[in-house]
Amino acid sequence: MAKHRIPLVKNTITSKDLTALALWLQKTPHLTKGPLCQQFESKFASWQKTKYAHFVNSGSSANLLAINALLISGDLKPGDKVIAPAVSWTTTVAPISQLNLKPALCDCELNTLGLDLNHFE
Repeated sequence: MAKHRIPLVKNTITSKDLTALALWLQKTPHLTKGPLCQQFESKFASWQKTKYAHFVNSGSSANLLAINALLISGDLKPGDKVIAPAVSWTTTVAPISQLNLKPALCDCELNTLGLDLNHFE
């Protein structure tokens, strides 16, 4: 079997993007919940046809927020099993345990790294 190397991280931000960000930060050193963020949340919510949209600092925080929202809504209950990808960051699985749910890890399909549906079943 051939070994596949899949990088977990690679550079995706150009020097042009970094320069633009540095210039913006010099004018507006407000990273969270500033007027620009609130305007974007409002437009995003409208685009999604929802009343609200809330942006967070990372996908990890988004995972915690989303799972907690499912608990608050009653769609999940403490002790429920939640399927999570086995190939992921710890912050994908941590909120499941943190919120008293039971993680059930599903292996990945080697070529896509998506969930292996045979293992899922």
